[in-house]
Amino acid sequence: MHRHAFLSAFPLVLFTLTAGTAAFAQSIEGSATYRERMALPPTAVAPGQTSPPVAGDTKPLEGTYWRAVELAGKPTPAQDPIREAHLQFQNGRVSGSDGCNRVTGSYQLDGDRVAFGQMAGTQMACLNPNGTEGPFRDALKNASRLTVVGDRLELLDAAGTRLAAFEAGSQPPVYW
Repeated sequence: MHRHAFLSAFPLVLFTLTAGTAAFAQSIEGSATYRERMALPPTAVAPGQTSPPVAGDTKPLEGTYWRAVELAGKPTPAQDPIREAHLQFQNGRVSGSDGCNRVTGSYQLDGDRVAFGQMAGTQMACLNPNGTEGPFRDALKNASRLTVVGDRLELLDAAGTRLAAFEAGSQPPVYW
């Protein structure tokens, strides 16, 4: 591997020191009840919304690598597999990448209701941003419902509008 190709594979990292820490935290909470979030009957499906769940071989939420395939109603652009937007859930914790920066935080699940807690993330200056960062973080901030059907995970807002869709996949290898 040429030196230039090796160095260009890694994003430039900028650390911001604020009160002795190199990370930032953002509160992401949802306060509406399940009935308040459901603006449509469970069988109604409008453009940009999810279809009702069907029986099948559903992947577990926890322990699955969830790769973002749609953010804010648009397919995710082609991504470098090493930095692709994704989520992983484990024991009340969520971690992943918004396509540029790593994110981590907590989540609570009650049936299909989800609440993401305080999230922390890196602050890297990405050389080739692909536009997934904002929609990805907005989806976590505004999600109030989560569904997993087959190999697809969807985050929905209080009105039932799909904010993000993820597909189960394989975690790319990490090269150090």
